[in-house]
Amino acid sequence: MIRTKARKCILTGLSTFAVLASSQSVFAENNLIIGGDVMDMEVRLGYAQGSDVFSYQGTRFRVGMESDTKGMAFGLEYTPSVIDEEPNVVGTEFSLEVDDTIGIFFTAGSLAYFRLGWSTWKTEYTHLATGTSNWARSHAVDYGIGFKTPLGPNITIYGEYIQRNTNVNYNSFFVKVGTDHADLMYDSEIYTVGVYFTF
Repeated sequence: MIRTKARKCILTGLSTFAVLASSQSVFAENNLIIGGDVMDMEVRLGYAQGSDVFSYQGTRFRVGMESDTKGMAFGLEYTPSVIDEEPNVVGTEFSLEVDDTIGIFFTAGSLAYFRLGWSTWKTEYTHLATGTSNWARSHAVDYGIGFKTPLGPNITIYGEYIQRNTNVNYNSFFVKVGTDHADLMYDSEIYTVGVYFTF
Protein backbone atom coordinates (compact mmCIF):
# COMPACT_ATOMS: atom_id res chain seq x y z
CA MET A 1 0.00 0.00 0.00
CA ILE A 2 2.78 2.40 0.93
CA ARG A 3 4.68 1.54 -2.25
CA THR A 4 1.52 2.01 -4.37
CA LYS A 5 1.01 5.50 -2.91
CA ALA A 6 4.70 6.29 -3.36
CA ARG A 7 4.62 5.25 -7.01
CA LYS A 8 1.49 7.35 -7.60
CA CYS A 9 3.19 10.39 -6.05
CA ILE A 10 6.30 9.82 -8.14
CA LEU A 11 4.33 9.43 -11.38
CA THR A 12 2.31 12.54 -10.54
CA GLY A 13 5.53 14.46 -9.90
CA LEU A 14 7.08 13.33 -13.17
CA SER A 15 3.88 14.19 -15.07
CA THR A 16 3.81 17.65 -13.50
CA PHE A 17 7.47 18.15 -14.36
CA ALA A 18 6.78 17.14 -17.97
CA VAL A 19 3.97 19.70 -18.26
CA LEU A 20 6.06 22.49 -16.74
CA ALA A 21 9.09 21.58 -18.82
CA SER A 22 7.09 21.54 -22.05
CA SER A 23 5.78 25.02 -21.28
CA GLN A 24 9.41 26.20 -21.22
CA SER A 25 10.40 24.41 -24.44
CA VAL A 26 11.24 27.69 -26.16
CA PHE A 27 14.04 28.24 -23.67
CA ALA A 28 15.00 24.71 -22.62
CA GLU A 29 15.77 21.28 -24.03
CA ASN A 30 13.69 18.64 -22.30
CA ASN A 31 15.00 15.09 -21.91
CA LEU A 32 13.64 11.73 -20.89
CA ILE A 33 16.47 9.72 -19.29
CA ILE A 34 16.62 5.93 -19.05
CA GLY A 35 19.67 4.25 -17.56
CA GLY A 36 21.08 1.27 -15.72
CA ASP A 37 23.21 1.49 -12.57
CA VAL A 38 25.91 -0.76 -11.22
CA MET A 39 26.48 0.04 -7.54
CA ASP A 40 29.58 -0.91 -5.56
CA MET A 41 28.70 -0.39 -1.91
CA GLU A 42 30.83 -0.62 1.21
CA VAL A 43 28.76 -0.70 4.38
CA ARG A 44 30.13 -0.02 7.85
CA LEU A 45 27.99 -1.13 10.78
CA GLY A 46 29.16 0.72 13.88
CA TYR A 47 28.05 0.09 17.45
CA ALA A 48 29.28 0.66 20.99
CA GLN A 49 31.49 -2.45 21.15
CA GLY A 50 33.09 -2.19 17.70
CA SER A 51 32.20 -2.28 14.02
CA ASP A 52 31.79 -4.57 11.03
CA VAL A 53 32.41 -3.76 7.38
CA PHE A 54 31.00 -5.61 4.40
CA SER A 55 30.45 -4.85 0.73
CA TYR A 56 28.26 -5.94 -2.16
CA GLN A 57 27.47 -5.04 -5.74
CA GLY A 58 24.03 -4.61 -7.24
CA THR A 59 22.29 -3.37 -10.38
CA ARG A 60 19.33 -1.02 -10.68
CA PHE A 61 17.15 0.65 -13.30
CA ARG A 62 16.71 4.42 -13.31
CA VAL A 63 14.33 6.76 -15.15
CA GLY A 64 14.19 10.55 -15.00
CA MET A 65 13.31 13.79 -16.71
CA GLU A 66 15.32 16.99 -16.96
CA SER A 67 15.13 20.46 -18.42
CA ASP A 68 18.44 21.68 -19.87
CA THR A 69 19.13 25.33 -20.60
CA LYS A 70 22.51 26.12 -22.15
CA GLY A 71 24.35 23.37 -20.29
CA MET A 72 22.62 23.92 -16.94
CA ALA A 73 20.07 21.18 -16.21
CA PHE A 74 17.67 20.35 -13.39
CA GLY A 75 15.72 17.12 -13.13
CA LEU A 76 13.85 14.45 -11.21
CA GLU A 77 14.66 10.74 -11.12
CA TYR A 78 13.14 7.50 -9.86
CA THR A 79 14.74 4.10 -9.11
CA PRO A 80 12.56 1.04 -8.37
CA SER A 81 13.19 -1.10 -5.30
CA VAL A 82 15.96 -3.68 -5.26
CA ILE A 83 16.66 -6.64 -2.95
CA ASP A 84 20.08 -7.93 -1.95
CA GLU A 85 21.13 -10.54 0.61
CA GLU A 86 24.35 -10.72 2.60
CA PRO A 87 24.77 -13.90 4.66
CA ASN A 88 26.53 -14.02 8.03
CA VAL A 89 27.64 -10.40 8.12
CA VAL A 90 27.32 -10.00 11.89
CA GLY A 91 26.71 -13.62 12.92
CA THR A 92 23.24 -13.95 11.38
CA GLU A 93 21.72 -13.91 7.92
CA PHE A 94 19.51 -11.02 6.85
CA SER A 95 18.07 -9.53 3.68
CA LEU A 96 18.48 -5.91 2.71
CA GLU A 97 15.78 -4.26 0.61
CA VAL A 98 16.18 -0.74 -0.71
CA ASP A 99 12.73 0.63 -1.47
CA ASP A 100 11.80 2.97 -4.33
CA THR A 101 14.22 5.89 -4.50
CA ILE A 102 13.28 9.39 -5.62
CA GLY A 103 15.68 12.25 -6.15
CA ILE A 104 16.48 15.59 -7.68
CA PHE A 105 19.67 16.52 -9.48
CA PHE A 106 21.52 19.39 -11.09
CA THR A 107 24.14 19.17 -13.82
CA ALA A 108 26.49 21.79 -15.25
CA GLY A 109 28.24 21.24 -18.55
CA SER A 110 27.54 20.02 -22.06
CA LEU A 111 29.23 16.87 -23.40
CA ALA A 112 31.20 16.61 -20.16
CA TYR A 113 29.39 17.71 -17.01
CA PHE A 114 29.38 17.81 -13.21
CA ARG A 115 26.44 16.35 -11.31
CA LEU A 116 25.07 17.18 -7.85
CA GLY A 117 22.03 15.37 -6.48
CA TRP A 118 19.88 14.53 -3.46
CA SER A 119 17.84 11.38 -2.96
CA THR A 120 15.71 9.65 -0.36
CA TRP A 121 14.65 6.04 0.12
CA LYS A 122 13.55 3.48 2.71
CA THR A 123 15.85 0.57 3.63
CA GLU A 124 14.27 -2.51 5.18
CA TYR A 125 16.22 -5.24 7.00
CA THR A 126 14.68 -8.70 7.52
CA HIS A 127 16.09 -11.37 9.82
CA LEU A 128 15.90 -14.49 7.64
CA ALA A 129 15.61 -16.93 10.55
CA THR A 130 12.70 -15.21 12.32
CA GLY A 131 11.17 -13.05 9.59
CA THR A 132 11.43 -10.00 11.85
CA SER A 133 11.94 -6.79 9.92
CA ASN A 134 12.73 -3.15 10.57
CA TRP A 135 13.31 -0.15 8.37
CA ALA A 136 14.98 3.25 8.28
CA ARG A 137 14.56 6.33 6.08
CA SER A 138 17.77 7.43 4.39
CA HIS A 139 18.74 10.67 2.64
CA ALA A 140 21.94 11.33 0.76
CA VAL A 141 23.74 13.95 -1.28
CA ASP A 142 25.67 12.60 -4.25
CA TYR A 143 28.17 14.12 -6.64
CA GLY A 144 29.94 12.95 -9.76
CA ILE A 145 30.85 13.50 -13.39
CA GLY A 146 29.28 12.45 -16.67
CA PHE A 147 29.88 12.30 -20.40
CA LYS A 148 27.46 12.47 -23.34
CA THR A 149 27.78 11.31 -26.95
CA PRO A 150 25.02 12.38 -29.39
CA LEU A 151 23.79 9.67 -31.77
CA GLY A 152 21.34 11.92 -33.54
CA PRO A 153 19.25 15.07 -33.06
CA ASN A 154 17.03 13.43 -30.42
CA ILE A 155 19.10 10.57 -28.99
CA THR A 156 22.21 10.80 -26.80
CA ILE A 157 24.01 8.08 -24.87
CA TYR A 158 25.62 8.96 -21.56
CA GLY A 159 27.79 7.58 -18.79
CA GLU A 160 28.15 8.76 -15.19
CA TYR A 161 30.29 8.10 -12.14
CA ILE A 162 28.59 9.05 -8.86
CA GLN A 163 29.86 9.03 -5.28
CA ARG A 164 27.24 8.75 -2.53
CA ASN A 165 27.82 8.74 1.24
CA THR A 166 24.97 7.93 3.59
CA ASN A 167 24.81 7.83 7.37
CA VAL A 168 21.67 6.50 9.10
CA ASN A 169 20.84 5.44 12.66
CA TYR A 170 18.37 2.58 13.03
CA ASN A 171 17.23 -0.11 15.48
CA SER A 172 19.71 -2.92 14.86
CA PHE A 173 17.67 -5.90 15.97
CA PHE A 174 20.03 -8.37 14.29
CA VAL A 175 23.21 -7.01 15.91
CA LYS A 176 23.66 -9.02 19.09
CA VAL A 177 26.06 -6.68 20.91
CA GLY A 178 23.92 -5.49 23.79
CA THR A 179 22.86 -2.19 22.23
CA ASP A 180 19.52 -1.10 20.81
CA HIS A 181 20.85 1.12 18.06
CA ALA A 182 23.69 1.04 15.58
CA ASP A 183 25.08 3.43 13.03
CA LEU A 184 25.03 2.33 9.39
CA MET A 185 27.26 4.15 6.91
CA TYR A 186 27.06 3.57 3.16
CA ASP A 187 29.94 4.48 0.89
CA SER A 188 28.64 3.90 -2.62
CA GLU A 189 30.17 4.22 -6.07
CA ILE A 190 27.57 4.20 -8.84
CA TYR A 191 28.38 3.60 -12.52
CA THR A 192 25.58 4.46 -14.92
CA VAL A 193 25.07 4.01 -18.67
CA GLY A 194 21.92 5.14 -20.42
CA VAL A 195 20.13 7.11 -23.11
CA TYR A 196 18.70 10.65 -23.35
CA PHE A 197 15.62 11.14 -25.52
CA THR A 198 15.12 14.82 -26.36
CA PHE A 199 11.67 16.28 -27.03
